[in-house]
Amino acid sequence: MQAKRPEPVDVFLREARKSLHSGRVVFLGRVLSDLSRLGITKIEAIDILIGLAPSHLHKGPEADRNMPGEIWIFDYHSDVHGRLYIKLKLVSEAERRVLCISLHEWGLGPR
Repeated sequence: MQAKRPEPVDVFLREARKSLHSGRVVFLGRVLSDLSRLGITKIEAIDILIGLAPSHLHKGPEADRNMPGEIWIFDYHSDVHGRLYIKLKLVSEAERRVLCISLHEWGLGPR
């Protein structure tokens, strides 16, 4: 019997967690502004990202319109901050990093 292949979101989250645990994460400037407005520290944001599960997947993978690679969108509920929209991407082949493109309240629209 062949082992079941992992789902793409499982592979993405596993790779993302490796990068996050190693401190290889980049938050776009607008994300840092949103985190500040929400009262979320970078450490708390990293903990939220590490805690993402396949069940949080909203959409993806999708082709990035601006640069090579895939974008993943997650719908995460925080007891403190409510429903959050999170858009992530893995960048760089050699030293994989998580690029956090969005992390804000759900329903704010494109930022």
